[in-house]
Amino acid sequence: NIFIMNEIKTISLSSMNNGAHFAFHSEVLKLIETDSNLNEKISKPINAYRKSILEEQKAIKVPQKSLYSDDVAKSDSERDALYRGLKNAVSAYAAVPNEDVKQSYKVLWQLIKDYNIKTTTQLDKTTGLLIKFIDELETTYVKDVKKLSLNNFVTLLKEANERLRTAISKRNEERSHNHKPAGALKQARVITDDNFKLVVKYINAYALIEGSNAYDSLINQINRFIDRYKVQVIKGRGQGNNNKSGETPSENKPTTE
Repeated sequence: NIFIMNEIKTISLSSMNNGAHFAFHSEVLKLIETDSNLNEKISKPINAYRKSILEEQKAIKVPQKSLYSDDVAKSDSERDALYRGLKNAVSAYAAVPNEDVKQSYKVLWQLIKDYNIKTTTQLDKTTGLLIKFIDELETTYVKDVKKLSLNNFVTLLKEANERLRTAISKRNEERSHNHKPAGALKQARVITDDNFKLVVKYINAYALIEGSNAYDSLINQINRFIDRYKVQVIKGRGQGNNNKSGETPSENKPTTE
């Protein structure tokens, strides 16, 4: 009689999309965890598999909207409105006949033209330019600002610009904490696959050494799950439909990619 051993089939792990890949390993781990006897025998490989799945979950997590995005948008809108208001206020003095007033208008309007600040420019650039611009209004051109009664405008603009600067800084800090290195998910997938293959080798080895009866239930459950993935997830890749049984010639070998 020819001895036919029951063992876990092969499946192309690399052909799965990220979501399916994570779901596959999560479900397989659940099946393995139900076998307390097996968990005692190969606890280290299973723990390594479990840990790598958690790392993959972290890497695949969809980035959430920053908690500071709304603050940035609101502060940006307020800041831009105040800057446009300041420009309009200065411009309005062009028609005033008083020479003293007109001189201050010319000085401040030239300053505005020199800085050429556009609210459509990149946020950080606009914010930086406004810091310097406001500083000049509060120091070098403070007398001209007072003469045109623009003190309140300058104060409000400075406060709005600072609120925006703070919100941008907090958002950048948040993003730096949540930043995932390039290729993190790809690397996590490789590690998970390697740990899965090792666990499968142990299960198949124990089934060979001790007899498959003690492991048939688990092996069959995992194989049914693998077959379902081959049909429903890894479509059109020649797996799971090469013969009536749904097995390819390589399916009775230890799992590899």
